[in-house]
Amino acid sequence: MRKFNKLWRSLIYVVLAICLFIEKSPARAAEVPSGIHISDEAGCLLDIEQSWLEKVLGEYSSNEGVEICVVTVSEDLPKEVFEQKLQEKVKDLKIKSGKKIVYGLAVRKNRPGNVIYVPNEMGAEHVNFLRDPVKIMLRLGDYRKAICVFAKRAAELERYYMENESPMPIVDLATQAANGDGLAQYFLAVNYNYGVTSERNRELAVDFAKNSAEQGYADGQAFYARLLIENGDKSGFEWAKKSADNGSSDGQAVLAELYFFGPEDWWDVNNGYKYAKMGAVQANTKAMGLMAFCNCVGAGTEKDANKAFWWAERAAARGDSWGQYILYRLYSGEQGFQKNDEKAMMYLKKAAEKGFLWQ
Repeated sequence: MRKFNKLWRSLIYVVLAICLFIEKSPARAAEVPSGIHISDEAGCLLDIEQSWLEKVLGEYSSNEGVEICVVTVSEDLPKEVFEQKLQEKVKDLKIKSGKKIVYGLAVRKNRPGNVIYVPNEMGAEHVNFLRDPVKIMLRLGDYRKAICVFAKRAAELERYYMENESPMPIVDLATQAANGDGLAQYFLAVNYNYGVTSERNRELAVDFAKNSAEQGYADGQAFYARLLIENGDKSGFEWAKKSADNGSSDGQAVLAELYFFGPEDWWDVNNGYKYAKMGAVQANTKAMGLMAFCNCVGAGTEKDANKAFWWAERAAARGDSWGQYILYRLYSGEQGFQKNDEKAMMYLKKAAEKGFLWQ
């Protein structure tokens, strides 16, 4: 009996020792799932853009093994600090995820400059593959597209590397465009129109936009529509309609604008509101400004000062002149909104500086 009791006590001590060891052992850090990690330190992204990005970037986060870190940085940082900040984020992400390969993008608020991080085994052509389209989209002030194109291309690079154990061969934008790639043609159209990585060339911009549109690329169709309208060519309406119906938020914004402010035979406030809303929920800046207009004046919907302010504030933060003008009207006391003459004049000045003229 004594032997049994002694054995029983020994067993209890062993169990207690195991419990104490487990309690004192450091908990294992939860693994960071593969995918996209956005650190919006500079406040580049709006709340609506954050939710939109989470939804759209989900298709890239399933790529096993790849981590993509996006950091937005204040514009007043020196370039060296700018680069260091991204490197620190990437290093931290590597430690947390346990992954060897991480791609990083840092974008400056209100500046086209950006920093790209790629793994050591990737060459300069891979950096250009990631960087150039990002620079082009940032020139448009479109952070969401810049982040999306970076994430998509980083995922492509990593998927190829994992399947072939070698860096992906890179074809430049010009070659891709010549081979009929509508996305590459769109990038080059924007590039030549604004002179991002090359000199401005309006003729080439129109040619590449037309090629992209004819390939069926929706954003290319929207850009081509805009260029045609600027040149007084009414066929831009049909391209805007195709683009909008193909799901491009740019096309939806262009089409809504034409329904509201185009030639009289195009006027249709109900369709204008419909397409403005479609673009706005995709975080399109111009469409958000138009939604502010709709809710302020009752175009295609009832007047609603609170909704007008919600959309106007977000559009104005992106520099949209419609958003700024609607804030001017609201702060001037329209629809019983609380007056603030100082803010009203500030937003009117901002809208005027962009050449905005309400007739």
